[in-house]
Amino acid sequence: MESTGWQQAFVLRCRPYREHSQLVDLFSRTHGRVTAVAKGVRAMGRKPRGAPLHPFVPMAVGLTGRSDLKTLTHSEAQPFRPLTGLAWWSGCYLNELVTRLLRPGEPYPELFDGYSAALSVLVEAGPGETAVALRRFELLLLEQIGYGIEFVCAAPRQPLRADRRYEYVAELGFRPHQGDAKGFSGQALLQIAANDWGRRETEAAGRRLVQTALTPHLQGRALRTPQMYRAAARLMHAASEPETEGCS
Repeated sequence: MESTGWQQAFVLRCRPYREHSQLVDLFSRTHGRVTAVAKGVRAMGRKPRGAPLHPFVPMAVGLTGRSDLKTLTHSEAQPFRPLTGLAWWSGCYLNELVTRLLRPGEPYPELFDGYSAALSVLVEAGPGETAVALRRFELLLLEQIGYGIEFVCAAPRQPLRADRRYEYVAELGFRPHQGDAKGFSGQALLQIAANDWGRRETEAAGRRLVQTALTPHLQGRALRTPQMYRAAARLMHAASEPETEGCS
């Protein structure tokens, strides 16, 4: 067995495996997306060999194995603050992106740091800050997997102008667009490129832009967590409304 040594990691998801074990998908700073077997963690009465395996908890883990399927030997949790409410669903969205779009076994240390930074924001951010944290991570992920958005007009190739409108074609880039709601204002695009998210319209444009850019890489299968987030948001909103007596 080959040991990968101790490394920083986050749990992305866990699945039952055989009678008493789990398959654990990890996002490791050193080895990227890794799947490992956590042996015996579901056995009744057996003392765990390490920290419990929960998403969004920064961990130090030990892995062994020569094949793509590793064995988890140890896990040690680092200090953290848990995600709650809608922030938890935003974290699940990050996990789904990492699980769906990263090549297994390939290190993405810059993206790992961006993921950790995004979770830190989600812990105590309001809706606006959460949205910006997600947009920044999405843009970084696209860059890291080789499909970063180049904020320049591709046809003809020239700088974007604040007073023009553009459409975005995934993997081809921006081109001039004769204004309707489907286009992007040059001003919003320049603000996204400058990491300036002060205007609500800029974040909305960023959300549409990354959705367009991510779609070709999802192989025809839509992301599940955005739908779950919206459903959870509706339930939480309904629960927070005061009850009123009906009139007859």
